[in-house]
Amino acid sequence: MDCAYKDCQFTSGNISKYSYGSKHYCLFHLPYEAKEDEKGNKQGKATWDDGEKSDFKETVYADFQSKQKLHGENFNYTGTIFPSNFMLIHLPAEGSKKNAVFKDCHFHGDLETDHAIFYEDVSFESVTFHKRALFRNATFSSGVSFKGATFIGDADFSIDHLFSKKYDYRCFFNDVDFTRADFKQKAWFNYCRFVNETCFIETTFGKAPDFANAVFNEDIRFEGAKFNSAEFEEAPYYRLLEKKMDEIGALKYKAIFFAKEQDCMIHFKKMPLTQILATFIYRIASDYGRSFLQPLLWFLVFQGLFYYLYDFFRPPLAKADTVTMLVMHIFRPFSFLGLPEMYTFRWPMEIYVVGVFHSIITYALVTLFLLAIRRTFRMQ
Repeated sequence: MDCAYKDCQFTSGNISKYSYGSKHYCLFHLPYEAKEDEKGNKQGKATWDDGEKSDFKETVYADFQSKQKLHGENFNYTGTIFPSNFMLIHLPAEGSKKNAVFKDCHFHGDLETDHAIFYEDVSFESVTFHKRALFRNATFSSGVSFKGATFIGDADFSIDHLFSKKYDYRCFFNDVDFTRADFKQKAWFNYCRFVNETCFIETTFGKAPDFANAVFNEDIRFEGAKFNSAEFEEAPYYRLLEKKMDEIGALKYKAIFFAKEQDCMIHFKKMPLTQILATFIYRIASDYGRSFLQPLLWFLVFQGLFYYLYDFFRPPLAKADTVTMLVMHIFRPFSFLGLPEMYTFRWPMEIYVVGVFHSIITYALVTLFLLAIRRTFRMQ
């Protein structure tokens, strides 16, 4: 009886088939969620006891060993459901030239590597780690992909300091791809060394990642990455990333982490109100200097607002006088304060107040616009 999993790779051999509802699955692809059949019998790996889970591990390890000996056969565990804690060993063996594929797998317990060395390409694409993903002290000598992976628990990719010194900061990541990965909790990359291309494109971080003592190269990308948390305690993590991006000349990413640091600082309870207000204005006016379109749009909005105010406080005047006043405040700030008495006697005090604010806001926005243009060219 064939496994109901599409394109099941475990069709040969004496692999037992398990009922699950009206379908049948092999040992590797049997779903985790508990379900009762028509007779009330519970099905699914969630119903297994410790002995059954241990037997499953032994089956997987035995399959590892058999594939090590088979010439040309890769380690393909696509769609496998791991019901409990699991430890990955060196995979594949050095010199075997075999890739390892764990695409669409579900790890319902902690995944540990215990100093494992992955000599060839490894794929964890679209994998769901339901608990902790502990890749601590693992080494990926070739490429590794976590595209679309979901880390529900903590994810630790760090290298112990003594371990890294012993092996002269041995390559942890050669080529690594975290495109569209989703880190729900904390992610650690302490002492990691990213040697070649590193992609965090459209990656989501539920909490600020920790890259303490990590080493980057210029082939790192954060386009579209989302950092959803901005607590005050997380400011040092973003400040560290800002510094590291500056070291490799990635000014665009430096600006991203500077902005996140400022978002965190706003939550400091003892920060003066004036500083909080200035930071907030800087954010909405130009996205901390990263956008030249925002101050331009605000400039147009405020010109319309001040036109209305001039017209409101000066109803006897013609429309042309209102336009003249608006243009004058843009190109000659505060000049209306020195106009002859014979021309200003009919202006109410509100006009002077509006004019002062008009000049201040206009030139503040023009300054932010020019600074943003300058920063944009520098980042290019």
